[in-house]
Amino acid sequence: MQPIYYVYAYLRLNGKPYYIGKGCRGRAWQFAPGHWPPKDRTRIKLLETNLTNLGALAIERRLIRWWGRKDIGTGILQNKTDGGEGVTGKKTPEHIEKMRIRMIGRKASLVTRARQSAALKGRPKTPEQREKTRLAGLAYWQRRRQAGGDICRYGHNHLKQV
Repeated sequence: MQPIYYVYAYLRLNGKPYYIGKGCRGRAWQFAPGHWPPKDRTRIKLLETNLTNLGALAIERRLIRWWGRKDIGTGILQNKTDGGEGVTGKKTPEHIEKMRIRMIGRKASLVTRARQSAALKGRPKTPEQREKTRLAGLAYWQRRRQAGGDICRYGHNHLKQV
């Protein structure tokens, strides 16, 4: 595993931390619900760097335990958990549904579609994938026939004259 993680702290004006976290890339500087970095970026300190995920989680837990949490009356940190949950990259079903709803109606650019197409070219499909694609195609043409139009593969809508 690559040592790309770090442990960071958000500092009060007096230099004492009010939040301890684990991140990679720009996590320490990102705004997220319930995660508000200080406006003064000099009050964000990287405490440990070049860590594995496991190492960063352990150090985060240890520092939260050392400084204590305000919500349970053991210290000064605003952290809501003891740290070390290890949800790196995990998406909850609620998050996935929220993202799905946000993407409805959006069209990918031609560049994005070309990249997606190139990434899928030459990749073998499982028999289950082939069957699913076949059934989707059959359902599409069945709907077209029921709509009363002639079947045309060139995007034209030929309705029967009544």
